Amino acid sequence: MGDDSTYRWNEVAGRYINQSGDFVSFAEVRQYLDEVLDRHERKVVSLSGKLREGGINVQQWQAGMRDSLKDLHLVSGALARGGWAQMSQSDYGRVGNELRFQYERLARFATQIERGLPLDGRFRRRVQLYAQSGRVSYTAALRQEMALRGYTEEKSVLAKADHCSECVAEANKGWVPIGTLVNIGERICKSNCRCHLEFREG
Repeated sequence: MGDDSTYRWNEVAGRYINQSGDFVSFAEVRQYLDEVLDRHERKVVSLSGKLREGGINVQQWQAGMRDSLKDLHLVSGALARGGWAQMSQSDYGRVGNELRFQYERLARFATQIERGLPLDGRFRRRVQLYAQSGRVSYTAALRQEMALRGYTEEKSVLAKADHCSECVAEANKGWVPIGTLVNIGERICKSNCRCHLEFREG
């Protein structure tokens, strides 16, 4: 994961392994993703502060947001796939599709700002959601990878945080066929969701 040589990718299982040869838990991989996304959140919050203070204009803000979105979604996709070396053209295409969707939303957001959207607390919360949107890319890619590896079931595991009612409901379903659960990032709590999916062969 990342630049840490402690972890390696097991192509057969589609899982990370540590120096002892044990599988790295889905929760640990997800924790690493959360740390990456939290760094991007701090970056875009700082960028948005410059816009609010008049240090940059909307076009510069939008360009910075696009760069951050590109980085975080690529990292999210690569993490699910086992690292940059495992990324195929199909993988990059999947990330590209999600980026196009995010860029379209961002363009509408920028237009709203130009038309006088208040740069208040609601503005900051929307910015933070963009920074956390990599969870959608990660979970979608991970699901596909697990299905290709022969895993047939998934379950949603609650994070050690407050949970929306939908996350609780999804977790209560236990093990179900892959693709049954509402994807992380698409529930009531949106991309703020800290839950993760686990997989097994049914």
